Amino acid sequence: MKVNLVLSAVSAAAAVTAFSLWNGKALCILAVYLSFLFIMKGPASLFIQLCVMSVFGMIYVFQADMNVTHLKREQPHFNIVFTNVPEVDGNSMQTIAQTDSGEKLLLKKKFDDLEDKRHFEDNYLAGMECRITGILKKPDSSRNPNSFNYQKYLHNRKIHWILKVQKLESCKIEHQNNFIYKLINIRYKGLKLIKKQFSEESRGIASALLFGEAGFIHEEMLRSYQVLGIVHLLSISGLHVTILAGGIFLLGIRCGFTRKKMQGILLVILPLYAVLTGLSPPVIRACGMAVIYLCLQIFNVRISGAQTICIANICYTALNPYILFDPGFQLSFTVTSSLLFSSQIISRYPNYLIQSFLISFICTICSLPIMLFHFFEISSAGILVNMVFVPLYSFIILPLAILSFSVLIIHAPAAEILINFFHLILQFLYGILDQLTEVPFSSIVFGKPPFIVLIMLTGFILGVFYYWEAKMLKNAKVLGLLIGMLLCYQYFAEYITPFGEVTFLDVGQGDSIFIQLPFGRGTYLIDTGGQLEFNQEKWEMKSSTFEVGEDIVTPFLKGKGITRLDKLILTHPDMDHIGGAANVLKDIEADQIMISQAVIKEYLEKEVFTNVKNSIVVPVRQGHYWTTGEERFVILNPQKTSKDSNEASIVLLAQIADKKWLFMGDLGEEGEARIAKKYPALRADFLKAGHHGSKNSTSDLFVGQIKPKYAIISAGRSNRYGHPNQEALDVLEAHNVFIYRTDKAGAVSFRFSKREGTFSQMLP
Repeated sequence: MKVNLVLSAVSAAAAVTAFSLWNGKALCILAVYLSFLFIMKGPASLFIQLCVMSVFGMIYVFQADMNVTHLKREQPHFNIVFTNVPEVDGNSMQTIAQTDSGEKLLLKKKFDDLEDKRHFEDNYLAGMECRITGILKKPDSSRNPNSFNYQKYLHNRKIHWILKVQKLESCKIEHQNNFIYKLINIRYKGLKLIKKQFSEESRGIASALLFGEAGFIHEEMLRSYQVLGIVHLLSISGLHVTILAGGIFLLGIRCGFTRKKMQGILLVILPLYAVLTGLSPPVIRACGMAVIYLCLQIFNVRISGAQTICIANICYTALNPYILFDPGFQLSFTVTSSLLFSSQIISRYPNYLIQSFLISFICTICSLPIMLFHFFEISSAGILVNMVFVPLYSFIILPLAILSFSVLIIHAPAAEILINFFHLILQFLYGILDQLTEVPFSSIVFGKPPFIVLIMLTGFILGVFYYWEAKMLKNAKVLGLLIGMLLCYQYFAEYITPFGEVTFLDVGQGDSIFIQLPFGRGTYLIDTGGQLEFNQEKWEMKSSTFEVGEDIVTPFLKGKGITRLDKLILTHPDMDHIGGAANVLKDIEADQIMISQAVIKEYLEKEVFTNVKNSIVVPVRQGHYWTTGEERFVILNPQKTSKDSNEASIVLLAQIADKKWLFMGDLGEEGEARIAKKYPALRADFLKAGHHGSKNSTSDLFVGQIKPKYAIISAGRSNRYGHPNQEALDVLEAHNVFIYRTDKAGAVSFRFSKREGTFSQMLP
């Protein structure tokens, strides 16, 4: 039975994955899996699993056919029901709502003032029905390599539109007797109480531990937990469910209830708890396993934890096949399954410390492929840190959070001492974590592995545990060595690859260009993009904000396995070129930071070097150059000091793949004329158009002289400046230059080997 359940769970996942991707890679894996079944398990087992796969394939196809929109972009009015509590953050809110036809929408609204915000927080609840006037907008797909695909994320949650609210009216509670909405609103009230009574530093942790809401956690604190591999402690999962269910069960037994009655009570409480804590995949997994186990216990059916998680996986996949693509679901089921299936291995070592180490080690190793695929890095410190922090959170932090909140509900003044104590402990722990994140190699960036490396890594990990359980330690060690070799290959891949690339990232209205040379000869980043910052009142400030350097450039670099740049070239001190530098330099070191010698003071005023650690800042001007053996880079500008930062832009001429590249920064017509006069023989195969293709750049004289074959324009979609200007486009077209635009194509990449290369773009 155990083997059949395991194979059935695997078959269900394989079928959904194959039908959703339907490409050569998925079909190859499917063929290998079916061959394994036939050879190792025989025709009978193969037939059963083919039936399972057929059923789940049909379930996915049915769900996919239903997962479409029936709304039209031009539709302005909607009758909606708030199906969740609005998430208010700073001067805006968002929530999920349902139209009267049953289609889900993501609502977004910006508040006019503080009074408007307070009115919304006090009056809008789950279950409220409203008439809305707004604009439908398609969610953004991924516009850069290794960036978050918001469109796919919402599609997997059956949401196809973002509705930007312009007017809310005729709101009334029409679902007062809906029990689910009542629970959701209780959760909302609990979160508001925490936000009001707990300190700013502790409210985020308390909200995450008690209600599964991590939105209040400060970004720097969350980053420390992520780097050290203990962010799972901030999400409600099996640990919380075990403590809750165990505590209630023991309390009931003490009060005289029978085991059967307490099992029945828990069957009611656990689903309610799942709703109160936000119905995240780890919560549903943990509560689902507990409910399945309790149901079978009531009917005297004995079942192991491993069998329980297989049943939970199968049921969850049948109800919602898209959940398989959720990283939280993948990690929760993988880690829990690895511990359950490794129970015999762990039980061989009676020493508590050894068992703690093994549990942490097994969780880390088994989650490796998922962590590398989604997040490109692993926490090397996580194994030891988890050994300390898991019991600390299990027996001190979580119980203290529960106790503090419980006393707060009963008698607020009495809870103040507990809340202050909770705050002091968290502050002390965060100080320790902050220091640990500074330890070298506390987190190791490997980059996103190729498909074949992921498959081999997964197979070797499964093999290690198979041989370890069978006590064939020699074979397990050999596979462990192969895992180490694979990771070393992935870590040093940039030094052995014969391919290079030049990528123009889509950072909106700004510039960021990545250059990687073959065999690790050089890794450069020209500008980091950035956003203009506006003064805001305190009520308008968001707990987490989108930032180009942190949310686009850094993930792109980490996905490439880059943690150190040879040169970071900041062409000039405008925020749309250097605004992301401070956040990029938090995670990515640079040996040299090149700045324009003509405007040094302006760089210092913008606080660009806040997070600089071991970098050398090099002011450069015309004539500065360097070579890598086969490539040559020459600075053509600035030639002199300038009051105009655009005219002081670093202009870089590069010889890459036997082609000439000219990167213009924000240089205008005046600077172009100066360069044309200084270098009359200047030619370029590829031109990065100056100043985002404005009317004051890319002059006919300059383009006619350098004779580019391709031009790349970096500009934001529907930007307020109207870039690129039609005059600049006309000039390029008149000279038969092929144009790539990041506002239309997303990121644009040129991948090359030796003297040959090809362009590709993120968007079709």
